[in-house]
Amino acid sequence: MNLKLKFPVWALVGIMLCSVVSGCASWVESDITKLDIRFTASGDLNPDISGRPSPLVVRFYEIKAPSIFENADFYSLYDYGKETLGPDFVAMEEMTLKPGEQLDMKLALQNDTNYIAILGAYRDINSANWKRVFPVSLKNKNRKNIVFAGSSIDVLE
Repeated sequence: MNLKLKFPVWALVGIMLCSVVSGCASWVESDITKLDIRFTASGDLNPDISGRPSPLVVRFYEIKAPSIFENADFYSLYDYGKETLGPDFVAMEEMTLKPGEQLDMKLALQNDTNYIAILGAYRDINSANWKRVFPVSLKNKNRKNIVFAGSSIDVLE
């Protein structure tokens, strides 16, 4: 009895090979800490002395531990961030947010990153809540919404 295969053997081998390769790819990606982050600026962002909203310079730090960042003053971090953070510094990005703007970023964090630190260079730095820090779940996908309203920063899930 001669059976004819409707599905060629080489196609079956190809499908099996693709399954194995895609399985390996998902395994490799699971070693990466990811962060989907949304920066949302309110319409009253960074008010000047007359109450008019203004753009805000924002720094986004990847750090190993939070204590140096939490205890540092604004000018040390703004002028000498890498030096001030010393061994806790991993990486830094800077951006400018305009009032009412929203910015989405998808990041693959450095292997040494355990925390994200956010700094806002507000006009009235002495009365602003200008910094926040939050932990990241290592080797997972993290999602955060950072809201800049008036002279403060809030971290939301």
